[in-house]
Parts: sequence; C-alpha cells; structure tokens
Amino acid sequence: MKEKILIAYFTHRGVNWREGKTIILEKGNTEIVAEKLQAMTDGTLFEIRKDGEYPKEDYKALVAEAMKEFKAQERPKLEKDIDTSPYGTVIICYPNWCGTAPMPIFSFIEQHDLKGKKIFLLCTNEGSGMGRSVEDAKKSLKDVPVASSLSVKGADAEKSDGILRSWAEENGILE
Repeated sequence: MKEKILIAYFTHRGVNWREGKTIILEKGNTEIVAEKLQAMTDGTLFEIRKDGEYPKEDYKALVAEAMKEFKAQERPKLEKDIDTSPYGTVIICYPNWCGTAPMPIFSFIEQHDLKGKKIFLLCTNEGSGMGRSVEDAKKSLKDVPVASSLSVKGADAEKSDGILRSWAEENGILE
C-alpha cells in the first residue's frame, strides 16, 4: 500500500520580493510549488495559516512583522489544524523569511508528533537558498530526522516541474 503524503505549506499572497523588486502575487510562490508536488504525488495539500494575516500590500510592514516574530521566536496561533497521524511522509514547504522558515512553520512542527515519518523540507527564495531553515527545523523536530531538503527560486516556481520531479524521484516520494 502506498504511503500517504501530506504537503503542508506556508505561502504569502500579495506583496513579495522577486528579482530585486516588490511585486504583488495572486498566488504565493510556495503555494505554486506545493500544488505542483500535490499533482505529482496525489498527496494531501494543507495550507499552514497564521490566525490573522500578514500585510499584503506594504512590503516594509510585512518584513517588520516577520522580523518581530523571528526576534521574539514567536509561535503564532494557527488558523486551522490537520491530523498528521495517517501520513507516513510529510513535505513541509515555506518561503525563506529572515534567513529561516516563517514562524508559523515552527508552530506547525511543534504542534505535531512527527516521529516515524519521513520529513522533507522545501524552501522557496530569491537567492538566499535554505538559509538556516534546515538547522532550525531540525531543532524544532527534535529527534525526527529530515530526509532531504530542496531550495527552489521563487521566480522559477511556475517552471519548477522538472526539479521537483527529479527531487521527488531521487528521494522515493514518487513511485
């Protein structure tokens, strides 16, 4: 029987940084990549959303809020939850904020018992790669190892099918 896959992602719609300037995105880069993975794997897609929204039109306000949460190491309350127990593989997708994952990602990780699951990390960014997100996620995951991680440039999200498929095949996510 094929192991169930959960694709849990945090994304930001609205103002984003792309290729040296701010732009407004109807759909966040991470959401685009998560949806592509869902189509390839037939996994369950779950959006990690903070209870309350981040600024959508003012980039400086967005960065200020993300930085405030990061400096305080906040674990924001999440809008909704999902039972992770039926899933053997969990792919956690997020943008690089403040050199790591957004704080709602750590809320999600720390609220779930992920022992015994294969954990994969996928980070969208505009050139900063994974930052410290893998190390930080490992601290939150405690004794749960990260099987593999992947960095995807946000500006390339729409055309990331090939790199996603290769990564998923190399890591046994696709049968």
